This record gives sequence, structure tokens and C-alpha cells, in this order.
Amino acid sequence: MLILSIVLSIMTSMAGSSRTLYQASVDGWLPGYLSKVNKHGAPTNAMLTNLGFNLLLLLMSDYVFVLGASNVGYLIFNFLNLNAGWIHRGGPAAAGTPLAGTLLAHRRRCGFCPSST
Repeated sequence: MLILSIVLSIMTSMAGSSRTLYQASVDGWLPGYLSKVNKHGAPTNAMLTNLGFNLLLLLMSDYVFVLGASNVGYLIFNFLNLNAGWIHRGGPAAAGTPLAGTLLAHRRRCGFCPSST
């Protein structure tokens, strides 16, 4: 069961990071070869680049440490990304949306989020 959870964790982080590389390439922040997709819409060059980089890291150090560190980094990135979206969604520009009142009420109770009102 532990092996299955590690494999699924690796697959999730590979899918997320390859989509990030793909979108950064589409937006013009990274080289254009990362924006190639196959007939199903999967970013193949981004996945291969990600796989190559991860294999290089695994060959350079202890694989358990690298897997653990990458999973912790992935979780921290997702936490920060979702918090940024949550804070951005509840900003003054979203005052007319139905969700804004709820988010602004929660922001007032949150200690690490500055109040925009």
C-alpha cells in the first residue's frame, strides 16, 4: 500500500508540474517546445522535461529524501497557490460577486490576511 501511495503521489506531482510548465510556455515565460501536446491534450514535452529533471535529481542524491522533499514542496506550493486565489477572489474587485461577501467575512477573522475594507 505504501508503494502504491508513493506511485500515485509521484503521478500527481508529475501531472501538476508538467501542466505548470506547459502553461508557463503558452504564456511565453518558458521555451515554446514545452507547449507541445499530444492528441489527448497531454503536454508531452513538459512531462519528458520534468521526468528528465527528476531522474537527474534522483541520480544525484538519496531517492527517499528527494521524493519526500518534492512532495512537501508540492503541498506547500498548492497551499500558497490556493491561498493566493482565495485572497484574490475576495478582493475589492470581486465585491459584486455572490461569493465575495462570504470570503470577505472570513478574511476579517483570518489573522494572516490583511483586511481590504
